[in-house]
Amino acid sequence: MPSKANTNPPSSRSIEESDSDPGDKGPKKENESGKASQAQNKAEMEENFADVIAEQIPEPARKMFQMQMAMMQTVSRRAPSHPLFEKFTPQHIDKFLDYSQKEDENKYKLQSTNRWFHLVYVTLGLGSLLALIFFLAPQNQELLTEFLKLLVVFASGVGSGYGLRSYQERKK
Repeated sequence: MPSKANTNPPSSRSIEESDSDPGDKGPKKENESGKASQAQNKAEMEENFADVIAEQIPEPARKMFQMQMAMMQTVSRRAPSHPLFEKFTPQHIDKFLDYSQKEDENKYKLQSTNRWFHLVYVTLGLGSLLALIFFLAPQNQELLTEFLKLLVVFASGVGSGYGLRSYQERKK
């Protein structure tokens, strides 16, 4: 009868099979060197892929393509992932999404209450203006016209300031 050797691929072996001796550091070193060789193979494949594509592109665009690929490779080498991101689990992501949803709900509630306050402020302002006009019109016509002129100048100043600010923000 043929001997049953471990025919499972290395990824499907159990922990006991891969690390039979806890004092032996052999499998971990192989794993680390395996990761390094995989990263090196990936980099070589990307370079080969870029070379193949670069050969098919016309000369003026080829130089631009090669420059962009070189920039992308330097950026990818400079920005290793943060160790904290490697420890994220699906539970962490679920918790983050729950907090994001709660933040959105709170932001919506705040905006809706602000709308009500703005409505109340505008209503009070218009009510005050109408009451002032109602009481000043029969008694002192000149004071009413001066007050309305000042109100129009104030409103135009506020409007032009708001327009200038929005223009400057769009310009940035």
